[in-house]
Amino acid sequence: MSEQTAIGRDATPVPRSAATVSTTPGPTWDRSLVEGSCENALVAWSDSLLGFLKRLEPLERVRFLAGLAREVEEFTDEAAIAVEGGVHPRHRIARFDEFVASRMPQGSCVLDLGCGDGALTVLLADRIGGLVVGLDRDGKSLRRARALAQARGVRARFIEDDLATCRVEGEFDAVVLSGVLEQVDDRVGVLRTLVEWYAPGRVFVRATAFDATWKNEFVREVESSDVSGKRCGLTRGTIEHDLGAVGYRVVEFLTRWGEYWIAGEPDGSDPVAPIRVPARSPAEPGR
Repeated sequence: MSEQTAIGRDATPVPRSAATVSTTPGPTWDRSLVEGSCENALVAWSDSLLGFLKRLEPLERVRFLAGLAREVEEFTDEAAIAVEGGVHPRHRIARFDEFVASRMPQGSCVLDLGCGDGALTVLLADRIGGLVVGLDRDGKSLRRARALAQARGVRARFIEDDLATCRVEGEFDAVVLSGVLEQVDDRVGVLRTLVEWYAPGRVFVRATAFDATWKNEFVREVESSDVSGKRCGLTRGTIEHDLGAVGYRVVEFLTRWGEYWIAGEPDGSDPVAPIRVPARSPAEPGR
C-alpha cells in the first residue's frame, strides 16, 4: 500500500495519518478496507481492486483475476466450513454420499482415496454400515477426520499416505475418488494402479465439470498451463476415456451442482491383471 489511500474510481488521496491503520507486525492498511461495515468495506475493496486493474494490460488482467478467483474460492470454502462447525456445507447440500451409499449393499467395505478431512468417509460409514477406510497424505486433515469419526461413532479408519504409492491392505467392494482425479497429472496411470491393487466392483468419481462454463476453457488458454485446467475440473469425455482405458465402463453419469457424479464398473475386458492383497482389516488408525 502506498503513502496515499488506495486508488479507486473517484478516490481522492488522503495523508497516511488520516487514512491508514497499521497492525504490528504486518502491513499498513487503508482504513476503509478494514474498518466499518462489510457493505462499505466491499465497496472500498472493489474500488481499490479496480484501481490496480487499470494499470494492467488486458491479458495480464485476466490472469490476475483468474488467480484471485481461485484464492477467493478457497477463502469462501474456509469460511463456509467455519459456519457449519467444521464440515463443508457441500456434504449437507449436494449429498454425494447418498449417491454412493444408495448404490452399495449394506455392510460393504469402501475405500475413500484422497479423503481430506474425512467428512465423506464418515457419512458413508454411517449410511453403509460397513468399514470405510479413508486415505490422505495431509496429516492435519486426518486429525480432524479421526475426531469426526469418533464423535459420530462410525466404523471409519484413516491412513496417512499417498494414494498413488500406498496400497491399503484388505479387499474393497468400491473405491471412491471425490474431487481427486482433477488434481492428478497421470490420471490413467493412477487409475491403472488402483485397479491392479484393488480390482473394485465399483468406482465412484466426483469431479468439477470443466465444461460447465466457457470461462474455464478461456482461463486455461490465457494461462497456457494445464494446472489451471485441472483446478477447474474435467469433461465428461475425459472421465469416460480415463475409466475406459483401465477396463471400466460408466454405468451412471449425473450432473449435479456443477459437478459430474460417475459410477463405473468393470467392462469385462480385463486390461490389467488384478493383484489380490492379503485380506487383513486396515484398522490401524495411523499407519
